[in-house]
Amino acid sequence: MDAVNTSRLSLRPVQLTDLEELYALSRMPEVNLFNPSGPDRSIDEARERLEDWLRDWETDGIGYCTARMLESDAYVGYVGLAARTFRDERVLNLAYRIRPEFQGSGLVTEACRALIEAARPRWSGHRIRVLTKQDNTPSIAVATRLGFTHAPDLDDTPDPGDINLFLDL
Repeated sequence: MDAVNTSRLSLRPVQLTDLEELYALSRMPEVNLFNPSGPDRSIDEARERLEDWLRDWETDGIGYCTARMLESDAYVGYVGLAARTFRDERVLNLAYRIRPEFQGSGLVTEACRALIEAARPRWSGHRIRVLTKQDNTPSIAVATRLGFTHAPDLDDTPDPGDINLFLDL
């Protein structure tokens, strides 16, 4: 999958040059309200995660993207789909984190919709999974707007309070 643009965003595969911005994003308390891992403890931890994401792109041709405002090039955060295994099924995991000043603007829904459509030709027949906390109302609302449905029978995750939502491609 190549870079994708929406009416307001530029979405391109993450790069090592994104490290400083990714680390700064991961350190923002508002961004980690529902993050079970919490903020990165060091820039080295952020680098390891970024390197894992780069391997996703190399292995699967899909992964997380850096999101920037199209007109200003301002760093928004990251959003993307990464191939993962869930109960012996290959699924795409939808994840994102965006800077607080962009939250509530519809950018996440816009970015997710564009990336889902870009993934459809290659990943048709697979499911996309959102794993989130049951009290993460904003993420559940985004997933619902995108057509995801809650699968309560699959909520037996190791962390109490986690829920699974799915969308068929």
